[in-house]
Amino acid sequence: MIRPKLFVGALLLAAFAIGGGLLAFERLVQADLQGVPHLEIDADTTNGTAPCSPVDTSRTGAPTSGTYTVAVCIDEHGVDPPDAFDAFVFYNGAPAGIVSAPEVANAAPALDDNPDANDGAGSTHLGTSWDCTSFGFAFPVAASPAHIVCNASFSAPDIELTANPGLLATLTLTANGSGTVTFAISSDGSSNINVPANPQPNLVCAIDMTCPGGSVVQGGLVPTATPTRTNTPVAATATPTRTNTPVAATATPTRTNTPVAATATPTRTNTPVAATATPTRTNTPVVATATSTSTNTPAAATATPTRTNTPVATATPTRTNTPGAATATPTRTNTPAVATATSTRTNTPVATATNTRTATATATRTRTPTATATRTPGTCGDRDGDGVCDAVDNCPDAPNSGQANSDDEIDNGPSVSHDDTTVPNAMNDAEGDACETDGDADNDGLPDAEDTEPLGATGICAAFAGQTDFHPNSAGGDLTNDDNQNGKPAPPMGIDAADNGPSWDTDNDGVLDGVECRLGTNPRNASSKPTTLACAKMVRGGNSVSSDRDHDGLTAAEENCKWGTSDSSADSDGDGETDCVEANDTDGNGVQNFAGDVFSSAQASLGLIGRTMDFDLDGNGVVSFTGDTILSARLVFHVGDICL
Repeated sequence: MIRPKLFVGALLLAAFAIGGGLLAFERLVQADLQGVPHLEIDADTTNGTAPCSPVDTSRTGAPTSGTYTVAVCIDEHGVDPPDAFDAFVFYNGAPAGIVSAPEVANAAPALDDNPDANDGAGSTHLGTSWDCTSFGFAFPVAASPAHIVCNASFSAPDIELTANPGLLATLTLTANGSGTVTFAISSDGSSNINVPANPQPNLVCAIDMTCPGGSVVQGGLVPTATPTRTNTPVAATATPTRTNTPVAATATPTRTNTPVAATATPTRTNTPVAATATPTRTNTPVVATATSTSTNTPAAATATPTRTNTPVATATPTRTNTPGAATATPTRTNTPAVATATSTRTNTPVATATNTRTATATATRTRTPTATATRTPGTCGDRDGDGVCDAVDNCPDAPNSGQANSDDEIDNGPSVSHDDTTVPNAMNDAEGDACETDGDADNDGLPDAEDTEPLGATGICAAFAGQTDFHPNSAGGDLTNDDNQNGKPAPPMGIDAADNGPSWDTDNDGVLDGVECRLGTNPRNASSKPTTLACAKMVRGGNSVSSDRDHDGLTAAEENCKWGTSDSSADSDGDGETDCVEANDTDGNGVQNFAGDVFSSAQASLGLIGRTMDFDLDGNGVVSFTGDTILSARLVFHVGDICL
């Protein structure tokens, strides 16, 4: 005969094993559904072999005084380590004041700050040559939102972290009482990672990846004893549990049972008959061949519990018991039977996992270029007969099967994963070149009729009639200064003489063609370009090289000559994105951030990737660290309250 205690204990062990397996399976399913590298919070760094191993979204029983840590982790990056990351972690205690974080004095390279970067050698560490100061602009901050931004060294790159999930940094917190603290990774585009080997290297929280947070309960330790609701232990052998407590070896009182005559064990309304009744809420069979659990395990290979009761030759007691001859098993509702009743109130469960934390990586702000047309002639309206459906045709009344749109994007060449579709001077309008209504297909300030190769004898560029740089598409259609896509753009930004500038800056000197003609310089010759002061004074109010009336971080000279925007409006094209964000957002994902834009600018300035004109923020015709990368960092981190 199976002993009740041993039987219940075995059930509990099995339940814990199954539950643990389901939790592990749930976590695996969640990761698989996301499918991209992402940031997440490990709320319990005390569990497992190390922080982020595993990742726990909650913790109960954290101290109410002293310190504890949570971790910022990277997951699903395979064996491809990140070379830069930027994480903002918001945390909030309820009640207020129960948590704070100690600040650490700033000292480059800020690898032992708070948050504390996981620097060091080996596959479980970032590497030994990292910097967490964002080139001196952003040291780690512990107060909410906690912030840490780190990148591998350019001169001696040491990128080692292949652990998956892997630890990026730990945040030390000070507990000031009992309550719950919630943690969330920012979803405004500021938290991001750069994984060079990933098909899309730069990934942004809430746009390219889901970044789960977590919670910590300070105090609230789980008790070791778990008494049942109404059970009262009887005699020295009683063990109160949620289910049966055997008394005197034969009596097992349940929720409201009152033992009678030492041999009867009544349940809620039952009066047991005969001397061998052992009522349990989870049905402990009396006959040696009966095996009952809360999920109905048939006994003696003959009982098969189902939703519809099927009488069989042996009794398989379940939640609804049927007393019978000689061996009565009373239940809530007694139904006399002739020793053969098998009823199941719960069906035999099938081992299926239910994932309740399905994460789906959905990009919410990435822009789709107009050129993604569906060419299915004959299946949709196509007024101009160019094979592109009217619904997606950027010129539905002008045949243009190629869908060229010169003011739609900047082609960054093969070195940057995405082209730039966020350009600040209305270059992302929806009209294709074939039907432009403003007469300036590439928005360079030079009307299409005058934007010829070579330059004509009339119009604003008449002084340079006959000038040429052999540009094949002077008025439009050329979106890059790396025409052959070899990662080496045209001079002066690069060294490839086989390339030329884009249609709006044909000599690739950082100044729009139409602006050059208005200021008296040759748009077909990079050695002839206006001075910075001339660019600043081009419009009223820009009377110095540092003038920035709209406080967007771009000077009047940069806006007038490089970007074709207004120094009196932070959003010149009225599309809801400020000029500085669109100019600095080189990967076209709709946000400016460190890992995607500042870090890429640094790589371009050092010649590690192509120096395309998109990285020339200040418009001086050169991509440099001190000029462009520093400006990019100032815009991202709003140094001096700019680009807000």
